[in-house]
Amino acid sequence: MANKSGVLPASSSIDDLRRATADSRRRYASLRRQLLVETHIAKDGSSSDDVVMDNPLSQNPDSSWSRFFHCVEIKRIVVQDLSRLYPEHGSYFQTPGCQGMLRRILLLVSQAPRMWL
Repeated sequence: MANKSGVLPASSSIDDLRRATADSRRRYASLRRQLLVETHIAKDGSSSDDVVMDNPLSQNPDSSWSRFFHCVEIKRIVVQDLSRLYPEHGSYFQTPGCQGMLRRILLLVSQAPRMWL
């Protein structure tokens, strides 16, 4: 049974915490595969042969390239905002590891806002 936030188990045993952590990591990996865009792979996992629809110059908002460029723009904004995050605490928030972790989390949240409401 999970606590109210749904992250940690009600039990504080090490085995329950390990299981909850493993489950959370699996869900996170699944979200990354579902939401972050790879240009040559369609959402259903197949590659598209439709060069009119799936090419970098396509104006179709449903093309994988359109989604890719949208994701790149969001990533640019997130990176810019992260560089401003607590600059006075550069020892933690400005480290590459922390910046990378926060960038991935924010990109996922930005791709599926309805999931977090």
